[in-house]
Amino acid sequence: MALGTIPLKSEFKSDQGHEYLIYIYDSTSALGNSQVPFVVDSQGFTLTYKGKGKERYDTIKESNLEVNMYFGASGTAKDFIDALQVSDQGRFKINVQKKPAGSSTFGNFWRGVILADIMTINDESAPSIAKIKATDGLSLMKDIKFDRDVYNGTNGNVNSLYTIRNFVGNMFKYYLGGTEDFFNETTTTMWYELVHWYEDTMPAIVSSNSPWEYSAVYPNAFRDIEYDGADPVKTESISAYDTLKSILEAFGCRVFQASGVFWIVHHDTWRNDSSLFYYRRYAKNGSELGSGTLPATNMLMDIGKVGSGEPLIKLAGGTSTFYPPIIKSKAVYSNWTNDGLYSSSQDLSAFVSNADMETNLIDLGYVESSGGAYLNLNHRARTKKVGGTAGSLVSFYDYVYVIYMIKVGIYYWNEGTQEWQTTQVSCTKVLVSSMYQYNVIDGNSIENWSYQQVQMQTADLPVDGEAKYFARFIQGNPYTDDGNTDGNIYDVQIMANTAANPSLVQYTLDGSTPFERTFATEDTSSNANEEIDLGNMRIGDGPTTAAPSWGRIRIYNGSDWLNTIEEDWQAWETGNTERITQILTEQNFVGQRDFTNIYEYNFVLRTTLNFTPLIAVVDKTISGDPTMVLNGYKFIANTDEVKGEYYQTKIDASSITNTLSDLNEVTYTPNDYY
Repeated sequence: MALGTIPLKSEFKSDQGHEYLIYIYDSTSALGNSQVPFVVDSQGFTLTYKGKGKERYDTIKESNLEVNMYFGASGTAKDFIDALQVSDQGRFKINVQKKPAGSSTFGNFWRGVILADIMTINDESAPSIAKIKATDGLSLMKDIKFDRDVYNGTNGNVNSLYTIRNFVGNMFKYYLGGTEDFFNETTTTMWYELVHWYEDTMPAIVSSNSPWEYSAVYPNAFRDIEYDGADPVKTESISAYDTLKSILEAFGCRVFQASGVFWIVHHDTWRNDSSLFYYRRYAKNGSELGSGTLPATNMLMDIGKVGSGEPLIKLAGGTSTFYPPIIKSKAVYSNWTNDGLYSSSQDLSAFVSNADMETNLIDLGYVESSGGAYLNLNHRARTKKVGGTAGSLVSFYDYVYVIYMIKVGIYYWNEGTQEWQTTQVSCTKVLVSSMYQYNVIDGNSIENWSYQQVQMQTADLPVDGEAKYFARFIQGNPYTDDGNTDGNIYDVQIMANTAANPSLVQYTLDGSTPFERTFATEDTSSNANEEIDLGNMRIGDGPTTAAPSWGRIRIYNGSDWLNTIEEDWQAWETGNTERITQILTEQNFVGQRDFTNIYEYNFVLRTTLNFTPLIAVVDKTISGDPTMVLNGYKFIANTDEVKGEYYQTKIDASSITNTLSDLNEVTYTPNDYY
């Protein structure tokens, strides 16, 4: 849908001398393009950003604009009100522009879609007032399935890998309900991102290299799928809103509109060193238009008392409270659990050595040794003769074994002794003990596939750590001089998991129930009793290198997309490296490890710059000049007043991703704040 024409326009000047223009667009052009003036009430307009209390880590900061508009018994304004009540949503849009006091030009301030279904009209004789409400479009994503004509059908493939940048860009391009019409396809900036969580195999960390360009998942990550074994029998796509929310949750980010475009930043970007305020800006088609380092003046504004000369002036009436300190921050990744740690089909090759097995170990994921947990292997395997002409009786004694290596941390499972040990060892499982038994006694034909269920259960896990696994096979004959199969060649396969024939490696307590992977950062010495539960991550740390771990983030190293478990994420180039969901819990833990101030501010804008949600407030009226980050606010344009809630952010960047033991040793003082 196009923007269309501009039938109505309003303009006013605020108490501080800022000038505003309000344009109303009609995509059908039915109301003309005369830009007929209309009058707004004494507030000018109000702009509200969602957020209060425990919504500190809300990922989507939706904004809504309200304009009280006068209209008469006839004329363009009346025609607009009448048409709005019967038109499809998206026909009418609104653009607010601002010319700050002392400036000579207008710039975009806010853009959105006018909502007909929540418009209210005062019941009085003309001139009447209509309350026009508009949304930035983010909330409209709730009503649209994420894969509408983008990743599904002829225009896409839910089984193909796409970058995070692709997903987010398409959320803006296709799912905003009409706000996207303000942007040119290729040349105007539609969104910025300041994501700064990197994995160490990505290309060099510079402003032009986005972690989202080098991170990818499958669209199936955003679909609820029911399987019959390996086959999907029911799929239901989640909403575009929940898709965007899932991505932002995994990276600890929030999105909002500011200055008429969309911004993605980390919840506590402002505790980062300002030299790392890297940004990338994108057109509607997803192409990168530029990059750089955002000046700190674009991110921070001082607030002071009346007469102090600061750009923001604190008024009376504010209140303060705090977030209590937390003892634990946790998140769960369980996208993969229905099919265990590993459940793919495998064509096995011949066993060479234990050293070779070690080299080829498949990383299954992180496992914990608590609660009597163990690894359970239940494979549907098959073998048959695929070559050879030997017909001697000796060949009746050919055998085929599967060889496994299972490792957790530095420990290897020894099936013979039923113990974990620190020296390399493989485990042998029989598929066919002798072809004589199989052919003559049992009456089978080795020319056809022979199916066997291979089972192995470890003792309780010896340590927390990475679980790894690999399988090969051995074919041989005890009655030949060299132990070989006298010319016969056998093929061995491990089948994919199905409901009828389970074939998987599980991390379990009871042999059937799979684990969810819980990531946590905790201070066991703390007296706090609050806990942040970040919930279930739809994308993040899948433990397996095979489908259906659709939501496990794959990493690009500059030449290839890696099908491995990536453990070396770090936030803002500081601290230890960890898996991304662990980084998330540590960020939240450090952000609220002690009492965290919350201020209900009431202040006036004196600044000649735009004040937006991108701005954190440096409070010069409080000792230590703490930096306060938006939770949510309401802006009244005509009086230049902001009323909103802000929380205090930490600046001890060196402790952001330290290990838990290091975190336990950190004591925060007022010097840890701006």
